[in-house]
Amino acid sequence: ISPLTPHCHLSCQAGMPEGHRHPGERKEGRLMRSPRTWVAIIRIIFNKLCCWCCEEKPVDWQPARAICLGIDGAGKTSLCSCIEGKAAVDHEPTSGFNCRNARLQPNWLLDLWDLGGSELIRQYWTRYLTSDTQLIIFVVDAAAPERFEEARDALNHLLLPAARTPILVVANKQDLAGAVGTQELADVLELQTVRQSRRCDVLAMSCAKSALKPDASMPELKAIRDWVVAELERQWDATSDRA
Repeated sequence: ISPLTPHCHLSCQAGMPEGHRHPGERKEGRLMRSPRTWVAIIRIIFNKLCCWCCEEKPVDWQPARAICLGIDGAGKTSLCSCIEGKAAVDHEPTSGFNCRNARLQPNWLLDLWDLGGSELIRQYWTRYLTSDTQLIIFVVDAAAPERFEEARDALNHLLLPAARTPILVVANKQDLAGAVGTQELADVLELQTVRQSRRCDVLAMSCAKSALKPDASMPELKAIRDWVVAELERQWDATSDRA
């Protein structure tokens, strides 16, 4: 007798009573009817959904460009390290320039140019004020009043080449004795004149303190980072409105 074809085999099984089914089929049916089986299936589906929801989504980083300036000894490199999220250790005076990449929430990838502040290098500052420079961070040693006039002159030389570019003045070294506050520094630098042509604000900072805590939780550093992000967002919104 020739063996049954697969088709006949299936037909025969379909016609069998429930009690004469293959033992494996009866076991599978009991498993699917068991509440424990459905609970296990629901748990697996729930866990997969949780993993999918908690999975870190890729960030669409938006490029931005800023320049950090100030006369020598003001603490520019230390401040750039803080903004980048690194410790503000002692640095050698910048003889040329450094470029750092700081990631700022929610999605800004900031190219932060740190230019040397010696008198010889200042004459080259304007070469880095390209059309895509979105803001200037100008750092001042708030505990060195004997150099305030020098800092004011250096700032004034930037105003024409950097027409309408927003400026954030950082009153650094607030941890030192004799450091002036933000309002007094604004008066000395005559920022009321600067504000006639652009946005210009002053914030206090102590890079030495952030050396022990180089993250955005430090109030002074957080205020600076928030200012930068707010200005970039404002420019982004203005560009979107024009488009």
